[in-house]
Amino acid sequence: MLDRGEPAIAVDLNPVDFAALAEAMGCHGVRITDAADLTAAITTALRADRPTVLWIKA
Repeated sequence: MLDRGEPAIAVDLNPVDFAALAEAMGCHGVRITDAADLTAAITTALRADRPTVLWIKA
């Protein structure tokens, strides 16, 4: 676009909470902020009755 002289078009999006988005779609959503919680979250996700999104936020 820029090479043709057209202006760049973009949208600034707010940060997405992927765990909440997963919950809104009927999945499990888990936000992980501490590495110590990762093993338990993975174990729970593998035993879940539906898809699970593990959102690892460093």
